[in-house]
Amino acid sequence: MESFSSALDLLRKSCIEYEESLKKTLVYNAELKSAVEKMASALTGMKKLFKTPTKCGICHGRDQDTALECGHCMCNVCAIRAVRVARCHFCRRPVTESMKIYL
Repeated sequence: MESFSSALDLLRKSCIEYEESLKKTLVYNAELKSAVEKMASALTGMKKLFKTPTKCGICHGRDQDTALECGHCMCNVCAIRAVRVARCHFCRRPVTESMKIYL
């Protein structure tokens, strides 16, 4: 009878631990769902932004087609100049390379 009682206590403890773990999982799932919804909203905004080519924010003459390491986008000519002077024209952070973006 004593072994049954100890087994029952162990089972109760396991159930309590399992219930706490489920509660934590629910909290984490809610946080994850919120993060995914924010990312989806940002992606929708980005799609709208890149539907029509936007002009370079520096020269205002050519379409944006190049990104720098800091994340700023501009035309290829202005990006080459930014790499040559090793600074982003917008945020002034050091840059060493640019990347062509295909939208």
